[in-house]
Amino acid sequence: MPIRWWTRTSIMAVFAAPVVVCGALAAQSATSPVDVYVTAYRRLARQTCRAGATNALEESLTDMRGTLTGLSPSERTAVSAALDSAHAELVQEGGCETLKNPMRRVLIDSFEGHAWGSLLSEAGSRKDAEADANGFLILTRHVKFAGVKGDAVYTYTGSDTRERLLNGRYRLPVKDKDCGKRWRAVEQEIVKRHPSLRVAGGDAFPSDDTRCAADTQAVTTFRNPDTGAMEARMTLDRDAKGKPVIDVEYPGLAMR
Repeated sequence: MPIRWWTRTSIMAVFAAPVVVCGALAAQSATSPVDVYVTAYRRLARQTCRAGATNALEESLTDMRGTLTGLSPSERTAVSAALDSAHAELVQEGGCETLKNPMRRVLIDSFEGHAWGSLLSEAGSRKDAEADANGFLILTRHVKFAGVKGDAVYTYTGSDTRERLLNGRYRLPVKDKDCGKRWRAVEQEIVKRHPSLRVAGGDAFPSDDTRCAADTQAVTTFRNPDTGAMEARMTLDRDAKGKPVIDVEYPGLAMR
């Protein structure tokens, strides 16, 4: 009973943070009610778990549903479905144990199917890797990501015997006229593979028809909703010839 009372009296404090954020950003971006409520649910569930509630996730879900009365019918339907999905994700990912120890929860735990910390020999031969100025070993493989041909670049420790995967990145050349379309396709592919990530991007490419100008700058980050860690980042770069390149960085465990 005390736990349940604590949950109900704390829900508005937990819920207030994303609502304030939503209002402050309203003029800059369209923060959807779904994002606001799902973020609030995760925060409430984490606090309820740490307080020791027996059915913390279920209680938090019930309490969040009780705050939907101010939404329109269509918003209420969308938010309710999103809360159910977020609840199922938390259960599948380990429930309260994971929420109480969030640094154990990593959403992007590999690159091109190779886990962070795996050996270079699992992805290729050491003779195919090149040492960079900092002593790391760089292995490059031609790939296609989100329909764009480019390179997958693996970075390994420079050990003489057991090279371990530290991080990875995609380098995806695109044409100026295809920038908007290709940028959006890469963004959507990352979200498709890791739907729990929280996405924050600018408005460099408001439509698929947007071209790249010489001074176009674009960044999209993908963060872990529980730890706040950046698990992926897209930036628009230029190659040696000035051609646009979409750079997708996965920092890996070693760089967090």
